[in-house]
Amino acid sequence: MNVAHSVRAAIARQVGFDNFDDRATLQSLGLDREDILELIFRLQDQFELTARTRDEDQLADHALTVEDVCRFIEQLAKR
Repeated sequence: MNVAHSVRAAIARQVGFDNFDDRATLQSLGLDREDILELIFRLQDQFELTARTRDEDQLADHALTVEDVCRFIEQLAKR
């Protein structure tokens, strides 16, 4: 499972372009809290993972970069 590639692809589909750096802020890519939650749900479905609602909310409130989302999905996969 290549989490980083899948996260980047999902973000690219959501924002409509793929020329961004993994350190790019989600806000600079045009994603708001609701967009981030939608992205998290889509990635959980794709990887057949489940996160607690509290963890999802925390990520939506504190994820700043593409890398943050990658780390979150990777941590879920290790559970």
